[in-house]
Amino acid sequence: MKCAKHSKRDAIAVCVSCGIGLCRDCEIKITGRSHCKKCIEEGRAAPAERVAYPSERLGPTAAPTGKPSRTYFIIGAIGLIILMVAATLMWVFEYIYIFLWIIGASAALVFLIPIIIFCVGGVMSAFGFYGLRRNYGSTLALATCIISLVFIWFQLIPGILYSFLYGAPYYIYYSLYTLYYIMAYVGYILTGVMIILWGCSMITNRTQMGNEGLGIATGVLFIITGSFWCSSFLTMIGSIMMIPSGILGIILLLSARVPT
Repeated sequence: MKCAKHSKRDAIAVCVSCGIGLCRDCEIKITGRSHCKKCIEEGRAAPAERVAYPSERLGPTAAPTGKPSRTYFIIGAIGLIILMVAATLMWVFEYIYIFLWIIGASAALVFLIPIIIFCVGGVMSAFGFYGLRRNYGSTLALATCIISLVFIWFQLIPGILYSFLYGAPYYIYYSLYTLYYIMAYVGYILTGVMIILWGCSMITNRTQMGNEGLGIATGVLFIITGSFWCSSFLTMIGSIMMIPSGILGIILLLSARVPT
């Protein structure tokens, strides 16, 4: 049997008053019995207690700011995949750098590649959090999206500066190295803050996304990952932690409930 309102969804219950099929979002339970919204409103089912409609069960912030769409969640999931690839490249970069140094090849371009990939993935992931704003009306998710779109470029700027310094005359190298170091350190901190906000947004919207347990686990893992990124000495651990965090984030975004 299909849902009477959503013809492409399988019914998980039948209204005891009129007998129509109900999907998960249409079913309204009163004292353990299933009812449809129409029967409730027309008085054919007398509620023994206040009825929580499906939209209310999504949580207090479930107020879409636009036409609900899964597209942003899909873009965000793809962004997390790209971030995982970039994190892996960053993890092995030191070994690549040593190899290139041994054979005498330039490492400047190789240094930039994972950073560029990381920035692209960060921008796409930010749109996943815009999906939380669009589908659930989350103010925190909107702030997270905006901050991510700004902060992510602080990874690229020091990378470009380092590439300029690589192979430059020593007097240029030493005069600008301090600037590079400061910008790189700021970039790590801002990236860490960005990832921590990702985790906070996932925890805050866990009820609306329809999987509270996974939302908490994913959010906590992202917060831990971001904490490592905030230190230039622990960034390598943060890069490794990005892989399990990204996997859980992808699962959470792709399985998130979209209001109808």
